[in-house]
Amino acid sequence: MTNDTNNQNTNEESNMKGVFNQTRGFGVEIEYSRPAVVTNQDIASRISARGIDCRVEGYNHETRRWWKIVSDSSVRATTPDQIGRNEIVSPILSGENNGFIILNTVLEVLNDLGCTVNASCGLHVHHDVRPTIREAQKKDAQAFIEKTIKFVAKFEHCIYKLIAPSRLSRQFSTPVRKTYYVDGAPMYSLMNGGTEKNEKVKKQVKACVGGERMSRTQYSRTCGLNMYHVFTRGSIEFRYHQGSLNYEKISNWIVVTQMMLNAVESKRTVHLSYVDGGRKGMGKFRKALGLDKTSCGHGQEANEWMKKTFTKFNRREADYTRARDYEYVMGGV
Repeated sequence: MTNDTNNQNTNEESNMKGVFNQTRGFGVEIEYSRPAVVTNQDIASRISARGIDCRVEGYNHETRRWWKIVSDSSVRATTPDQIGRNEIVSPILSGENNGFIILNTVLEVLNDLGCTVNASCGLHVHHDVRPTIREAQKKDAQAFIEKTIKFVAKFEHCIYKLIAPSRLSRQFSTPVRKTYYVDGAPMYSLMNGGTEKNEKVKKQVKACVGGERMSRTQYSRTCGLNMYHVFTRGSIEFRYHQGSLNYEKISNWIVVTQMMLNAVESKRTVHLSYVDGGRKGMGKFRKALGLDKTSCGHGQEANEWMKKTFTKFNRREADYTRARDYEYVMGGV
């Protein structure tokens, strides 16, 4: 990605939608299949030789100061001569030098050693929201959670047109509209519920956030928008994306998901209003992210990536319709 002066933002600018925040922390979890002749210690040693601390560990959910390689039982081998069950997890990254450049180096090593991805693999991206969740007044934390849920639900049919259709058939990346519960029912039941639906979401979030029990709203950690541990870990996880070892895809997805949060933070309120499907809806989504007029280099690249990716996946409507959960995200709200 371009490293230009547009990305050297002041603190004030970094909170604007359409501008990539160089100081907001992010992290990635990359699931992959590896050749049987290559051990995870080989991968860790090769990454460490490039000046990036990387270690093989037992299965754990701890955030480290180094890259860690752990097992993941959900990942299959791509071919008979490969081994699955692999995941590499980053420390907290940020910006260009401490983020994208390091990520690119790690991906180069994985690709050089013959690692691959398949339909069982996912890409999980975390974004640091501790200043909003842990340091804000309780009512501000409630408002942020409420706005985020509604923003993602509102545009979720657009989000999935940036994602391979297979993700809608995987139990590890389920839609917000299916996973989040309001008044004891999936959020999907509110999608055409009139003006009172916004107040219902707000009321439910207030009850959950007030007691810091997001589990009463989000009944599964495997939602595409995972806020199950937002209060304990201080991050929001986006689990939508299919597995990838492609730097362009991953870096642009990091930018797009961060800009969802930037857009939410820039808004006083978010309403569950109708958004068209198709190209028109995607245009509204990019505008909501502030990408239609951005002068930020990362934003401009993400905008072009979104247009290109949507064009590719929109041609595969038949594949989406066969996916188990497409009924929840096949149209606007």
